[in-house]
Amino acid sequence: MAEIDRLEFLRWVNAAGEYGVQAPSVDLSGLDLRGLRLENANLSGAVLSNANLSDADLRGANLRGANLSDADLRGANLRYANLIRAVLSNANLVFANLDRKSTRLNSSHLVISYAVFCLKKK
Repeated sequence: MAEIDRLEFLRWVNAAGEYGVQAPSVDLSGLDLRGLRLENANLSGAVLSNANLSDADLRGANLRGANLSDADLRGANLRYANLIRAVLSNANLVFANLDRKSTRLNSSHLVISYAVFCLKKK
C-alpha cells in the first residue's frame, strides 16, 4: 500500500480532472483533505483512517472496502458513493449527505446511516 502526502495527492487530484482520481489502495491516513473535490474518485481499499474529509465532494466515489475509521466526514457529499465493505467505525458523519436511494451501504451501516438521516432532517 502506497503512502503519500497531501501535496502529492493534490497533484493526482488536479491531474485527474473531471474523470476522478484513480488511487485504489493508497494510504491517506491522517491527511487533511477537507473540502477537496473527489467526485468519481476510485479510492477502493484506501486507508483514510483519521483523515479529515469534512465538506469533501465524494459524489460517485468508489470507497468499496476503504478504511474510514475515525475519519471526519462532517458535511461531506457521499451521494452515489459506494461504501460497501467500507469500515466506518467511529467516523463522524454528522450532516454528511448520504442519500438512502443512491449511496450504497452495507446492512451493517444501516444504524449509522439512519442516525445521520435523523440529524439531517431536524
